[in-house]
Amino acid sequence: VMQRIGTANWYVSSRPTGMTATETQLLTQAEDELENALQSTNAFFNKEWAEYQAKMKEVSLSPFKEVKIFTLD
Repeated sequence: VMQRIGTANWYVSSRPTGMTATETQLLTQAEDELENALQSTNAFFNKEWAEYQAKMKEVSLSPFKEVKIFTLD
């Protein structure tokens, strides 16, 4: 996504007379890539992350480890 945006930005900024069909196409491609990335990210959080979160809520973890007592005996 960032590469597509960067390429579009470079082309747009290199044109002294404004955007041409090339820049418009590059911006459309960047937007399409961003849409795909957002869909993938949202799908992850709606499915895999929700499942992981539910499993982690079931786990009872203590932040403390067992302390052993040391003696010379």
